[in-house]
Amino acid sequence: MRNPFVYGEEVVGESFIDRDDELRMLTKDIESNERVFLISPRRYGKTSLIVNLFGVLRGKRWLTARIDLYKATSLESLANLYGVSVIHSIESKPEKWIRFSKEFIPMLRPTITINPDGQPELSLNLHPREQNIELLLDKLYNLPEEIAVRHKKRVIIAFDEFQEIRTLNGEKIEKALRANIQRHHNVSYIFAGSKKRMLYDMVSKPSSAFYKMGKVIHLNKINRKDFERFIINKFLQARISISDDALGKIFTITEEIPYNIQFLCHQIWDKYYGQKKIIIDDVEATIKDIAFGQTPIYTTIWDRLTLHQRRVLKAIADSGGKGIFSQDFRQQYGLGSPSSVQTSVNSLISHEFLDRENDSYVFLDVFFKEWIRRRMSDFGPEQKMNRF
Repeated sequence: MRNPFVYGEEVVGESFIDRDDELRMLTKDIESNERVFLISPRRYGKTSLIVNLFGVLRGKRWLTARIDLYKATSLESLANLYGVSVIHSIESKPEKWIRFSKEFIPMLRPTITINPDGQPELSLNLHPREQNIELLLDKLYNLPEEIAVRHKKRVIIAFDEFQEIRTLNGEKIEKALRANIQRHHNVSYIFAGSKKRMLYDMVSKPSSAFYKMGKVIHLNKINRKDFERFIINKFLQARISISDDALGKIFTITEEIPYNIQFLCHQIWDKYYGQKKIIIDDVEATIKDIAFGQTPIYTTIWDRLTLHQRRVLKAIADSGGKGIFSQDFRQQYGLGSPSSVQTSVNSLISHEFLDRENDSYVFLDVFFKEWIRRRMSDFGPEQKMNRF
């Protein structure tokens, strides 16, 4: 029987859990031509929500295009990503890609290659005689509206990890994008991202190009009861039951983050498939396997950290991450002054080891947290060497 717990890819169909309210709200907003900023930490399932939204809209004859800005390393690569995504939204046959690109974006030179999977792949490169990348991007920004009018269809463009646009050309590209899309009446937009502070700055600061540009939706964790039912039912389909304390342990360790839950359950399924019941000891053993199985990677990360950063991570792993600037906390873990703690925390956040959630600091990788707790149990204020 196929493992029913899906992670590390877009989740659709029966594996798409309890986002019905969010999907309905997002569908309504998009159909009303609302521009939406969809903000959530990584691994909460925002990309899967967008993919399922696209499925709903395609059923209503919409054209859909998603642009992952993590893949954009330059303005030229942004042009390629934008153009290819829009072309794929309107044309599915490779033989039509060339004709379409030559008609609508002659400044780009189309090339079709075969990828390692044997599938045709389109790329668009700036024509040698064209040097004005800003003019080309303006043309591309308006291409969805042009297509919508010509084909008499609605279009949705979703930018994934939208905050990465700031790594390309800062305010200039943001202003150019807004100047073009604010004139579009047949195209809806989603600006999705995981770096909360940066995205909130983009929509809340009066000096930002996207100030009050659209509605802000914060994607929360999936309802625990719904996720519990999903897990129980998937194991029962294989005639495997799961104890209440084992189920509770799954949610405690994963901090109820959708990706983490699916990943841990996937590993439990692989390890204990054929067993009649999953108990808490089975969950504990699987967590240990995952954490220690990543030792080469985690050791490399640990070795690159400063001693103070290690102490901060160990303290947060042990304490839960609240009140880390208090005098009692700092004395208990030998963290020194508040400014030293702040410096380490800022660095750990910028390198995506930690994030701030309400009044607490949390690990982005909960299994790294478990590895630290288990392998660094003797690491304290006086220990300057790691235990390997």
